[in-house]
Amino acid sequence: MTEPAFFRPLSLIVDLGSIAYGAIALAGLIPDEYLFKDYGDPIFLAWNGSFLLLYPFWFLPDLVQDSNKELRMDAPGGRR
Repeated sequence: MTEPAFFRPLSLIVDLGSIAYGAIALAGLIPDEYLFKDYGDPIFLAWNGSFLLLYPFWFLPDLVQDSNKELRMDAPGGRR
């Protein structure tokens, strides 16, 4: 099954937007008037922080996929 033409650019936008949000939130650049009332709750902060560790595993494969032309998912072991 081939992916639609709009999928790769949309995926890249979502990936970069998520990374940007994580960096902005971590740096504390969101003004207090835009934060919801429980933003400083330690559970919420731990939840947000837990995604920072997952970003590289989610987004790096999308960002480098085009540079690895030898990777074939239909071949045994994913390689030719």
